[in-house]
Amino acid sequence: MNGKKYKVFVYGSLLKGLGNHRVIDQPGVKFLCKDSIRAKLFTSHWSWPFIVFSQSNKDRVYGETYEVPRNVFQRLDQLEGYSPNDSSSLFFRKYAFTKEKHRVHIYEGGTHLRNARQRFWLTKGDWFKSFNTYHKGENMQANRIAMESSKEIILIQ
Repeated sequence: MNGKKYKVFVYGSLLKGLGNHRVIDQPGVKFLCKDSIRAKLFTSHWSWPFIVFSQSNKDRVYGETYEVPRNVFQRLDQLEGYSPNDSSSLFFRKYAFTKEKHRVHIYEGGTHLRNARQRFWLTKGDWFKSFNTYHKGENMQANRIAMESSKEIILIQ
């Protein structure tokens, strides 16, 4: 087995306490820190959290940084529907620097997710809190902020 380790930033269903965390809750994985990146957090139908990078320091997505072995890194690619030679991948794997100055791999929403007919911008950048609030049936303030050629973005504050 290759001993190389990869730093990854997770922000959605891979977070500790959520359904896909089992993928990274494996031997050889090391939790580094709670962290954040400059990006906007979106979801489509409350099942696909995804980010779009931002240049604004006001846009933050909160998550966790891990160091993972190659076999877990490959499982993450599979889970995220990422293929390096496929421009139609569900997610694109990119590099980013976190607030804590880790250079990490991160999965950014691909074209299919970005062009979803309806998507929600989670302005607080916290999937764990937004997901739990939504699934508890609590009232979330939602305002329509843009309509452009049959695509609707709904702002969640």
